[in-house]
Amino acid sequence: MRPTDNIHSLIKKLHLKAGAELDQRLRAEIRSALDEQKHTKPAATRPKTWRIIMKSRITKLAAAAVIVALATIGFFAQIGVTRNVYAMSNVPELFETAKTIHMAGRMYFPSVEPAGATLSIEVEYWLDLENERWRLSRPFYVSTPEATKVHISEVISDGEYEVRVDHTDKSASFSKLSPFQRRLFVRRNVHTLLQYLCGDPRLLDDYTRVGEELIAGQTFDIWEVVKEVYSGPDIKLKAWLSPETGEFAKAVFWQRAENADWNKKMEIASVERDVDIPDEVFTIVPPPAYTLKNDKDTATPKELTHASVSNGTVTLNCHILFAMLDGTVIAGWSSENTESEVSQAELFAELQFGGELPKEPVEVAGLKPISADGHTTYEQTTYKGYHLAYTQKAGRFYEWSIYVANKTVEPADVWGYQLQLESNLEGGEANARLSIAATAELTIQDEEDFNSLVLGAMAECSAAGVAPDGLTYENVLALVEQIRASITK
Repeated sequence: MRPTDNIHSLIKKLHLKAGAELDQRLRAEIRSALDEQKHTKPAATRPKTWRIIMKSRITKLAAAAVIVALATIGFFAQIGVTRNVYAMSNVPELFETAKTIHMAGRMYFPSVEPAGATLSIEVEYWLDLENERWRLSRPFYVSTPEATKVHISEVISDGEYEVRVDHTDKSASFSKLSPFQRRLFVRRNVHTLLQYLCGDPRLLDDYTRVGEELIAGQTFDIWEVVKEVYSGPDIKLKAWLSPETGEFAKAVFWQRAENADWNKKMEIASVERDVDIPDEVFTIVPPPAYTLKNDKDTATPKELTHASVSNGTVTLNCHILFAMLDGTVIAGWSSENTESEVSQAELFAELQFGGELPKEPVEVAGLKPISADGHTTYEQTTYKGYHLAYTQKAGRFYEWSIYVANKTVEPADVWGYQLQLESNLEGGEANARLSIAATAELTIQDEEDFNSLVLGAMAECSAAGVAPDGLTYENVLALVEQIRASITK
């Protein structure tokens, strides 16, 4: 008997006809397998797809026969089962690997108009990842005792400058961007657009497929997540995602206070990846009638400051903060005493890699994690700070510290960090009572991220424009292992 006779015999025993029926049956089984899994981890490669099939209602023997038959007669390409099956957990990679992104929709501001009317504002977002350019709607509102006023504004960058345009006040201001800031802001903007589409990335595994809808001749899976938030309004998000292409049709975001109705906060009606964006989209020339607070010639470099706090005597700046995959945190910070003109050089002279922190006016001695869900408590968990390096620019000394927790903490479970401050000024106990919290700008995924972002931030805050010598991803990870070993003793 010829090999092909065996193949046809197998197919007959399975009671499936090669072609449309087989295609339809297998697609149905894949869909059923996906529906049965709340925390769907869709296949990005062929082996993962077939593991899902093997766990479905097709018996292992029958599935094996189908695989042998298809592999032999070349039906994989015909029925398309080797295509990716996209779900919400694929979305970050799809966005991070895109060349361009364009999104449009509406943002809603409930109860800011008289009689509780909802104000609907059109928003649009253009992001050119390759050339590090963006144009982003940024509506915001200003509350006064008399009224709440919504401002229609946008931020535009041509890759060298950024202009903030307030269309309500008809004003504009320019700032100059460094190469590092362009890299950082593009990554940050991708993260922001992802949040608009599907909420905090930590929610991706909580999405459930609740149905499907045919839109413009294409089938879209409907994914939904509802999250109770302990310290704020609950949230609900729904997204329409193509399982075949990973393209979005739309997404909607709601919030509700306790015992209240859901209020729509945002609706994204159009999402495009890898589209051609005309250069004029990134033109940073404000309308002629607008008041310019400055221009390109007088624009100053944008300062790297994530959060700051002051009591008039001392100032604490958290310039940037990164989370590592293992749960450790790297932060760049500085502190000044406004009543002293003494150089801080002596405070940094004898510091050792992995040793104590500099005794600045106020030091960030540690961190306290703030849970993402509002329910998890970290009463016994603290991050202690250790010195990595320091840089200096324009008379300011920047401390770069790594913070290691005394207990295992998953970065995905942490919303942000309360900075634990210690005052080193005589009689400065009040300074330590300053309160400041910060979130991680981005998560460092690998050595490439470390070199581009962490070392890039250090170079940004250095007069020489370079990071300190000898600081590498490998020796930082080795230091963390040494610290953890000492903690467990």
